[in-house]
Amino acid sequence: MDLDLLRTFASVVDTGGFGRAGMRVHRSQSTVSQQVRKLEELTGKQLLLRDRNGVMLTDDGELLLAYARRMLALHDEATSALGGQAPVRVLRVGVVEDFAGTAWMHTLADFVRQRPAVRLETVCDLSVHLQRQYARGQLDLIVAKDVLPPGVHSPIDLPGDCELVWSEPLRWFAARGYQPPAAHSASLPLVLFMPGCVYRQAAIQSLELGGRPWHAVLSTQSLHGLQAALRAGMGLSPLNTAAAHLHGGSHGAGSALGAELAPLDETRHGLPPLGHSRYLLRMTPLDTPAADDLRLLAQLVRQQVRHWHAQHTRTAMELAA
Repeated sequence: MDLDLLRTFASVVDTGGFGRAGMRVHRSQSTVSQQVRKLEELTGKQLLLRDRNGVMLTDDGELLLAYARRMLALHDEATSALGGQAPVRVLRVGVVEDFAGTAWMHTLADFVRQRPAVRLETVCDLSVHLQRQYARGQLDLIVAKDVLPPGVHSPIDLPGDCELVWSEPLRWFAARGYQPPAAHSASLPLVLFMPGCVYRQAAIQSLELGGRPWHAVLSTQSLHGLQAALRAGMGLSPLNTAAAHLHGGSHGAGSALGAELAPLDETRHGLPPLGHSRYLLRMTPLDTPAADDLRLLAQLVRQQVRHWHAQHTRTAMELAA
């Protein structure tokens, strides 16, 4: 069975569509569609169900996918082993916690399959820690977050090795129907990430500038723990739309859990604006054999960040409709 067809098929499943799979395997959408049809003809089975929302595996498709992943992994392992003297190229990557447990990990796995001679080392941490490690030369590529103050929307103060890949408003989120304390003198119960988080810092700064008292009912390193506290009605939290509706499934899709969270009306509840959150990609300039690998990884990262955010923004709009 043609491994190229199997790799394209697996990419369609991982990305949820022919167009996104095409970007991953560097082929046009029509070519990807033709390759999947050819694979269906070779197997004599329908492998995918197609509709306006994307693709879904049939039972036969699910069976083939399991074999495809094993065959591709063995092929790439053999290719790497037979390469002999080629030195292992190491790329060190850092990402924020938002991406853990989503299709993001499939992107990294796909890169490893495409570049078997590269050893990928990935860490997941707060943006402030990622930025520090990058500045020390401990990471080659990072996806980090920052927050622009209210009223500032243009990309300012970006270093030459940094690019903006996504920006959206930072909002106050809570359980749907939650009512924060109405009196301006009443302390707001906040559900926050640990100290060092840029969202935490932006929220505290906005509240203190407005003279609004606050207290942290929970500080956590876990996005899913933070979401659970919000759903339980413990308080409110500064989040962007994608993080508020993120579900930890393998494909990063929204879920009924996200429907339980909603942004609060800042004017109605007397809450200060929080500004804009930005996702930034920083990549060190490499004059080594790994430079081409790093460029490919950066391309895959850009595509995944934008797809991830667009997907969750659509989910939030559907829930609000």
